[in-house]
Amino acid sequence: MKVLSSLKLSVWLLLIFTAMCLVGVLIPQRPGMIWVPHGELFEQAAMDYRQTLQAGGDQMPLALAIANYLNPYDVFRSLPFVTLIVLMLVNIIACSIDRLTKLLRSLRAPMLKLDRTAQGAFSNLVEVRLGQTALEGLESRLARHGTLRKLEQDSAVYYAVERGRLGRFGVYMIHLAVLVLAVGAMIGVLYGQRGMINLPEGGSTEFFYDRDSGEPIDLGFKVSCESFKINLYPGTQEVSDYLSHLLIERPGEPPERTMVEVNRPYKAPNGFTLYQNNYGNTTLLQIEDKASGRTYQVSFESEAHGPLAVPDSPLVLVPLSFREDPLYGPRLELALQHPDGFVERALLLFHYPEHDADRPDARTSITPRSVQYTGLEVGYDPGVSVVYLSFVLFMVGLLIVFGVPHRHYYARLEGNKLYLTGRSNKYQDTMAQKLEQLAAELKA
Repeated sequence: MKVLSSLKLSVWLLLIFTAMCLVGVLIPQRPGMIWVPHGELFEQAAMDYRQTLQAGGDQMPLALAIANYLNPYDVFRSLPFVTLIVLMLVNIIACSIDRLTKLLRSLRAPMLKLDRTAQGAFSNLVEVRLGQTALEGLESRLARHGTLRKLEQDSAVYYAVERGRLGRFGVYMIHLAVLVLAVGAMIGVLYGQRGMINLPEGGSTEFFYDRDSGEPIDLGFKVSCESFKINLYPGTQEVSDYLSHLLIERPGEPPERTMVEVNRPYKAPNGFTLYQNNYGNTTLLQIEDKASGRTYQVSFESEAHGPLAVPDSPLVLVPLSFREDPLYGPRLELALQHPDGFVERALLLFHYPEHDADRPDARTSITPRSVQYTGLEVGYDPGVSVVYLSFVLFMVGLLIVFGVPHRHYYARLEGNKLYLTGRSNKYQDTMAQKLEQLAAELKA
């Protein structure tokens, strides 16, 4: 326990924490990226892992797995950083328990008697001669300055007055705030979700793609981009702002129109938040049903994995492979699942959109086209309310630490002569002045 609660351990942990944060700030972070260090061992492991993925497996070689525990491109979610955070929390808990135990023990300790031996430990000692009236009102006047304790012993009366006991617990409130903050952050890391939607103007979706796995995740509502606007600084081609006008549709509720721009997100009732992140060009797949003549659209992301539900249709699109062909440019192989179980495959050449028209026995015709999109970042953090609670606790702790000084006054009454002294955890330099003021009040 002494090692875990030592100040030396706290200093070293803070130094290492600062160093790792500097690495995370100076090196651009790319969560989800696999880091391959230089060296034949790691390069061979990377080749083996690539072949495993192509064969449908997901087992990472041991050397590559160990290296990625130290991934400098994902510092804040790496094993060393998480271990460091856990050690810092254990250190805070151990320090708090050690010091809080001593504090509680001191609160239960017998009252300090200001006898002739004890008064030598105080630098400020005031001697007051009290009249009969002052003697009669002594205890009531002392009680105005805090909790009064009294002890009669050896023809003397001893008094102890304590004020601001709450001030001794402020630092532990701050420690508790740090622990609650860590819990909130862990909830966000373990159960939070974050990803992107590249939504073309006029397009809609009910899903977003997870930042790490690329898997589609249900939003719980449908979002459509009605319009997208880019504002420029007057007389220049520099972008000053960009914003999206969105239509939000939730089952059983009337549609909601909202605007999202930089630093002005949309917060959905189910906890998801849409942020205006970027803009650019994306690929829109236009699917025409030859039997009904209806046309559907779905936005395709090159990093997407897994099936994609085509909005407003019973069709499901499954990307099989996407790569850059040296002759034909971007090419996408996909499967289109129909509600009756029929599956048709298609090969799309983005530079030759008419290529799909020659597919025999096809129920649909698929045409890729490049369109401008609004990039919406999606965030879901169930731990944010816990983090807010930690900020409240932290502010309360600061107010207690700086606003509630803890003072002790000690007195010994022998006949009509009163010896008075005191100490404080703050503003000790003003204690002499406060003792003179208290002496004058008691003497009056």
